Amino acid sequence: MTPEEQRLLLVLGHNEMKNVTVLFFMAVAYGIFLCLTPLALIIMSRRGRTRAVYVQIGVILLLFVSVTVNTACVLGVILLQLSRGFTRNLDEPLLQRFLAADQETMWMFVYQTWAQPIQFVAGDAIVVWRAWTFWRGRRAVQYALLFVLFADAAMAIAYGAWTTRNIYDSIRDPGLGASMLAASTFLSFGVNLVATMAIGFKALQNHRRLAATFSFSSSIAGSGHRVRRTESVFFILVESGALLCVCQFIYAILSVVDNVNGSPLDWASSLFGTVSQMLAALNPVLVILLVRLRLSILDSDQGATTTGGVAGIERIALSQRSRSLDLDSQGPKTPESKSPPWREAELKGSWPETSAYSPPSMDGVMIQTVTTSHAL
Repeated sequence: MTPEEQRLLLVLGHNEMKNVTVLFFMAVAYGIFLCLTPLALIIMSRRGRTRAVYVQIGVILLLFVSVTVNTACVLGVILLQLSRGFTRNLDEPLLQRFLAADQETMWMFVYQTWAQPIQFVAGDAIVVWRAWTFWRGRRAVQYALLFVLFADAAMAIAYGAWTTRNIYDSIRDPGLGASMLAASTFLSFGVNLVATMAIGFKALQNHRRLAATFSFSSSIAGSGHRVRRTESVFFILVESGALLCVCQFIYAILSVVDNVNGSPLDWASSLFGTVSQMLAALNPVLVILLVRLRLSILDSDQGATTTGGVAGIERIALSQRSRSLDLDSQGPKTPESKSPPWREAELKGSWPETSAYSPPSMDGVMIQTVTTSHAL
């Protein structure tokens, strides 16, 4: 065996070890995806026939097909390279056998090139969809979300097209398109960061609004768990987006750092790329399951408010107010002090019977509280 063939075998060994490790993580994530996707589709199909439901089901199916084909391609590349290089045409030089293996697996390399942009953009679109729903009516925020999403999609398409056109060179030198890969990854990270921050800010607004609305009567505290359940929907969305942002940020940094093929940084870049890619595909499914199974109160059929606990708490608040009117029939007909009547009612444990005052935020909850289930 010539020194050139020995060097080729060494490079092949490092690449195959890395490919098998990546395939292991992909297989684990795909197994989770395979189990959870049917559950998410069943839950979504029970929500009714709306355009939002159809779009989300379509995106989930697209991600499932993309992950399935991508996992099969990684497995196929490993098997064909080993089979073509070591079990067939042994009379040919080793380099010729591996070049022939590259020719046979070329379409798989092309698809792997496009799988990451497809999964990143589809996952980003779901996150932007949620943020768009929460900021309905705020055109500036919605246009900003659309702008970063379109920029992300354009960069992903440019990266896929460039890598496909230079597929032979990129196979021989994986770091050739590192700058475009880094730009695409940073843009995807930026989309998730902006959308997650928008959801987080809306969650903070919602928390303050609920606290101000339902603090006038301590007797409502027994139903505070409903408010906490409503708020936990926001926490699930923010935490899932933050986890994806962390993985994408680390992957983007590693894609910028110059590394040698087979080095620890190269391994870390491949692994974080796989984790980020699979997490972007799993994110919509996981959020739907966490919210729908653990917080099924959001799917109640009572009223147009889809934040679940808010409608129930408002009914309790109105009931408590009516009860205080009955118990305080001897109370003052009109407030004599200049302080707001709700404050006097809170101190006395009653509500003025003839007061024309109505907490504006009580109705504001129905209007201003975000529609969480439409975004899931």
